[in-house]
Amino acid sequence: MSNLLKAGFSRVDITPMMGIGLEGYYVDRFADGVLDPLEVNALALACGDSKVVLLSLDNCGIPTALQLQYKAAISAATGLKSEEIYISCTHTHTGPFLRLPHADKLEEQYSAFVEGRLCDAAKLA
Repeated sequence: MSNLLKAGFSRVDITPMMGIGLEGYYVDRFADGVLDPLEVNALALACGDSKVVLLSLDNCGIPTALQLQYKAAISAATGLKSEEIYISCTHTHTGPFLRLPHADKLEEQYSAFVEGRLCDAAKLA
């Protein structure tokens, strides 16, 4: 078994569509422009047979059920085991809601978009 550490990094854009509801601040807010893009950053590490991918998402948070759905999709896309995939959030209050059930069609579309982009980031890293 090799003890050579391999690392890879990727960054993908997850800036939402305009009009989607934004989390935080206890008042209804909706995206009406982009000051800074939102991103997923991924760090993949491998040493011998051990592999892991760490994904950092510009969002306030992800409920467990949705995180498990995302991990299953990433696992299917990469071949990694669910326990080799870690997803964290930067806790930004200017990102869209990621929740189940989805409040509207925009949230549902954005959640599916984020799922695909998490898979892309993991594969690219």
